[in-house]
Formats: sequence, C-alpha cells, structure tokens
Amino acid sequence: MNLDGVAWPSVIISTIALAVSVVALLRTIARDRTAQAQQVSAWVTYYEPDASEVPTRAGAPCLVVTNSSAQPIYDWHVEYFYRGETIGRTRVRTTVPGGGRDVVPLNGETQTAFRDLRGPEDDRPDRAYSDIVAAVAFRDHLGRRWRRDAAGRLSRDGR
Repeated sequence: MNLDGVAWPSVIISTIALAVSVVALLRTIARDRTAQAQQVSAWVTYYEPDASEVPTRAGAPCLVVTNSSAQPIYDWHVEYFYRGETIGRTRVRTTVPGGGRDVVPLNGETQTAFRDLRGPEDDRPDRAYSDIVAAVAFRDHLGRRWRRDAAGRLSRDGR
C-alpha cells in the first residue's frame, strides 16, 4: 500500500468532520424521539371557565392535560400528589388530540384525600387545590410510553 501522495492533514480533518457530523446526527435523532413527549404536561387548578362555555365545570377543582404537539397522545392517566403523598389517580383516558387539552374534574375521592391531608389548620379557599401536583403517563403517536413526574421531569416509562 503506497501512501506517499496522501495529504495527511486533509485526511485527519475529514475524519474529524465525519465524527462531528455523526455525533450531531445522533443528538438530532434523540431529540426527535422526545419531541412530542416534551410538549405534554398536566396540572391541577381551580377551573373557572366562561360559564356560557362549560357551565357544569364552573368553580370546580380540575386537572388540565395539554398536548402542544401536532400528534395525539393515547392511554394517558394521572397520579395526584400533595405534600409527597399520593392522593388519587385518574382512570386511563383515550386521547388528547394534537394541539389540544382535556379538562377533567377531580373525583370526590381525590378531593377528600386532599382535604384530609391539608388538615383543619389550613382554611384557605378551594383555590388551594392548585397546591396539588400531577404526574402524567401516556403513549405517544409511535406507541412509546412516557412519564412526566410531579417535578416535571420527563422519562421513558419502562412498562
């Protein structure tokens, strides 16, 4: 093998450029895999919609699940936490369309558990329901399972 006419600096620079390109491509692929999941979130609020829009939910503590991506999410469910204690769960729901949100009233069991944990020393109005944090688990449009914990950290769900 004769390598006398090879310009070694060009070979080294080309090899480095190829390695940098491969690393950039791998990072882009990893980011694309989480792109939809990064746009899904859930929180609890004291929901006060325009009474003409949704009169049955006016003034009720509710869970809001948003999906800001272009694709729907499927089979989502939420766990509620207050002061580190699990106080309730939603049943599995089918879908939140891309660019949409779902507003779900807190069930009576969750509301009772919250009032029991909050205790009599805390006499704030029901707007205190916003102190509840939510962890949401869901399946993306490619069938991958994800979980955003109560602190907002996103991870692949191992189920």
